[in-house]
Amino acid sequence: MTQNRKQRQRQNASLRRVDPATIKYTGPLTTTGHDDTVVTLYDNATVTASAGGVISAAFNNNPSGAANFNDYSDAWDEYRVLGIKFSYDPNNVVNTATVNGFNGYNMIVHAPVATTPVSLADAASTGVSNRWNAFRRFVREWRMSEVSEAVWITTSAPVTTSDTLLLYSSGGTASNYYGNILIEYVVQFRSHRY
Repeated sequence: MTQNRKQRQRQNASLRRVDPATIKYTGPLTTTGHDDTVVTLYDNATVTASAGGVISAAFNNNPSGAANFNDYSDAWDEYRVLGIKFSYDPNNVVNTATVNGFNGYNMIVHAPVATTPVSLADAASTGVSNRWNAFRRFVREWRMSEVSEAVWITTSAPVTTSDTLLLYSSGGTASNYYGNILIEYVVQFRSHRY
């Protein structure tokens, strides 16, 4: 009986509450194997018609123009873009006789070098295009899906691995400001320098 009582006392002692003030952590300050971070960076672009009343533009997956990219590139060695969200907000939401409106296409293209469309027919022929009116809001998303897009890029020399959003419209008013595009980059950084 005495031996069983001693065993119970030892078990109870091991189950006693430990005062947190007496505990001291002696492990590492960094987590091994998780030297990366994922953040959202923001940029924007205006949509303005050219001299011929045409909008023809490409917005790619190089996030170096985003407001906080340099803050992260100073601290991390490499990055890759996991996805992008494009949100177009028109300047005028009603197509009236006083504001010249036009139709076109917006498209997401996965290619190392995507050619900006030079005509309405060229834009429509991509097979991934959506009809677009400069007076209608739209949201388009792109997610990394190909091996060439998953490559890690040095933060000191950011590049484009794929053009992602192309716009084309014709029939607008030259130099007219039609709206704004908010660009949200989801970027993974790795190899912390500190």
